[in-house]
Amino acid sequence: IYTGTTDSTNGGPITVWARSGALNSSATVGRIQLQDSVILNSRGGAITLAGSSSVDGNGRPNGYALSNTASRGGVGLGLSAVATGTTAQVLSAGGDISIRGKSTIDGAWGVGAYPGHRIDAGAGRVYIDGWATGTLDGVALDSTATVKSTITSSAGADATTPAIWIVGDCDSLTNTTTEQRGIWTGTTNTISATGGGDILMTATNSAVHATNPGALYIQGGDIIASTGYVKLDGGTAGVVTSVSGSTTNLGAVSAGTATGAVTIVGDKINSGGTTTIKTTGAVVEEPSSASFATTYNASTLNVTAGAASLRIGKSGNTSGVTLSAGTVSGAAQQRHRPPRAPGHPRTVGPDRRV
Repeated sequence: IYTGTTDSTNGGPITVWARSGALNSSATVGRIQLQDSVILNSRGGAITLAGSSSVDGNGRPNGYALSNTASRGGVGLGLSAVATGTTAQVLSAGGDISIRGKSTIDGAWGVGAYPGHRIDAGAGRVYIDGWATGTLDGVALDSTATVKSTITSSAGADATTPAIWIVGDCDSLTNTTTEQRGIWTGTTNTISATGGGDILMTATNSAVHATNPGALYIQGGDIIASTGYVKLDGGTAGVVTSVSGSTTNLGAVSAGTATGAVTIVGDKINSGGTTTIKTTGAVVEEPSSASFATTYNASTLNVTAGAASLRIGKSGNTSGVTLSAGTVSGAAQQRHRPPRAPGHPRTVGPDRRV
């Protein structure tokens, strides 16, 4: 869809359907690209960007649009960083938004969104599914300090379907850059569930990164929900919650409030910058396996607003947990503390909880 185009309906669905005659498992190519300043606006209808002959109960595609072109995703939003919220816009005002993309070549994303993208479902729900078999990310949601990106839903709570659900997978074994992640985000993304719904981000990847290992790689930004939960799951590969020089807010921003649980799951959980969790709900950071792969270090973790509880690790964990410069306020407390000299970080031994 070419630069500057606006496609809209008055409550009807918008469907962009790639490779409609191909099986979802086939290598038949057909990608979707929204160029700069494109607007899709359904005014209440569902918006679907997907591919293959596979369909859902509404007759809309639920397979992947597929790219084998370098620097182009199976689904791409934008071609450059235009301006905050204007690079490419997908607006449904209450309809569900579904985006599914896959890439089968090095240097391409499953779903790739340039800085400045805006996805707003109103009271609808957002689902993004990206899969890369090459050397870029399953889902890449970029942003910069000056060109910010947003994904928003005001959908209410639902026991089975989050308001915002992002799934990413990268099969590449290459680990030469910060990418090759299931999900990769820029430094200023805002992912926001304002109506009581949940946020779930689930990532897997095959590469083992020596620096900042994790299938879910969040450089910075805000991942916030008013009363729903926020869950970041990087599985055995782990989660990077921030990078050096950046801050990630989970649950709520400093001036906001949140009551839902915040959960981070990963055998390796790293925060190279600052990660601040603000909620009055439960906070959990735990391995996907029985134990963390290495000693967990919470030196840049801040838990504020009187979280109902804080747990790091889980029953059966045999790896250590180190608390040093981070801050915890509210109901959280540390138990079974070993003696330590003043000024030294505190390490919690196997199967001890905070």
